[in-house]
Amino acid sequence: MQKGLCCLAVGVMLSSFAANEAVAAPSPWGWAVITNQGNGLSNTEPGFVGESIYTVDLSSNSPVVHGPFLSGQLGPLDPVTHEPVYGGGVFDVTQIPETKDVLISNFGYNMIFRVSLVDPTNPVVVGSVEIDFFAEDIAISKDGRLAIVTDGGFSPKAAFIDVQTMTHKSTAHMHEGPPYDEATPPDPLPTEHYANAVVITPDGKTAIMANYFGSSVVYGRINAAQDGFESTHELKLCNTWDPVAKSCGDYLARPVNLSISPDGQTVIVNDAGWGMVSVLRVTGPGQVVAGTPFQLWGFPDTYNDYDLYENYTPPAAQGHGSAAASQSTSFSPDGRRAYILQNATNSYTWDGTQWVADSTVPNKLSWVSIDGPGQASFGGYGVADLYCDSGSQLFGVDTLAIDKSGRYAYAANPTLSGSSSSITRVDLSSFATTEISFDMDSDAATHPIPTGIAILAPGFDWSMFMPAIAHNHSE
Repeated sequence: MQKGLCCLAVGVMLSSFAANEAVAAPSPWGWAVITNQGNGLSNTEPGFVGESIYTVDLSSNSPVVHGPFLSGQLGPLDPVTHEPVYGGGVFDVTQIPETKDVLISNFGYNMIFRVSLVDPTNPVVVGSVEIDFFAEDIAISKDGRLAIVTDGGFSPKAAFIDVQTMTHKSTAHMHEGPPYDEATPPDPLPTEHYANAVVITPDGKTAIMANYFGSSVVYGRINAAQDGFESTHELKLCNTWDPVAKSCGDYLARPVNLSISPDGQTVIVNDAGWGMVSVLRVTGPGQVVAGTPFQLWGFPDTYNDYDLYENYTPPAAQGHGSAAASQSTSFSPDGRRAYILQNATNSYTWDGTQWVADSTVPNKLSWVSIDGPGQASFGGYGVADLYCDSGSQLFGVDTLAIDKSGRYAYAANPTLSGSSSSITRVDLSSFATTEISFDMDSDAATHPIPTGIAILAPGFDWSMFMPAIAHNHSE
């Protein structure tokens, strides 16, 4: 969520998951599917662009953009006119394992769509389901049976979706401890936790959610029926949390997204406030602890920078990089590196009374080394400049993806403000970049906004051969 969007009650649409007969020629590097936000105009206004998707043939030398597709099909129908309703915004896209289908979220209209990409040049909507809150982030279990959806706003809810039937099984309310019967609630009520982004461990037993407004993560063991949690718990993202005073007394984290390693043991949490990420370790079903280090700084801020800015003390040297937030993380296929999309990077100068941003720089790609389960170390900051300059973050939407060969990273827009009509391909062997433009029109009002991204190509399943990562390795 970036700004509030209106909600409209809609009905559920569901159709059979029929596959297309015609199949596009395979690409040596696979395909990507990318959501496009549209431009918010009425479909009767000149220059109108509706919510849609693009597909990209990720050929080695010259990726080819196809689309836009499905405009008018990724939202509800007006109950009176039966015409498409636009303006909800399509954000996240996630592939259903072992299929050529994806799930796509429509934020403003509380809907999840299932799209078949058997032929990536002819996507087909094959089902949809409505939930009871704004739909932003989607995580799918590795067996392809369960999807959990979270909101990007002030919501303590997580929706459980049966992917096979595209039905909304239940909505879990995030609070400390086991679930309770809302008809006979306990007194006092347990503390509620927001759920703003979500990942599911590869074994399908644990979900971990970012709680942006609570500066924490919330985690729980998924129950056997896959319609809720056995219990959920909160982990504050700071080293000095005082449960009595209910204060961090230290760094106030703003977790906006999170990603899990192929072996399911390491979680990297993106922070929307400063140049750091939080590191977590999954030690068993429903068990999550602080990693080593808990907060990894250096992107480009250090903890000293945080302390300096927090206390409004002018630095010895004026004007240096700070406020380097991050929005998405994507692991290499072997799990040895985690790549980070960073944005909102400014250079600040002390004017005598406050810090003033005096310049902006492009979004950047950085990386960390994964040194063992729940262990990470600084790799490189700003190893590649990206073709976008944006100042905020979408909650949970994955805007960075690594192809299945591990050769290229693809970075889209981590937010709508300051967005571009391009994505960036980064060669991870040299960090050379290539711009992939989606702009087919010179009229600025019609420019697409490529946002959520998923790589569709089937690839080698490294996690099958990775019960653990060696604690030491050379790069």
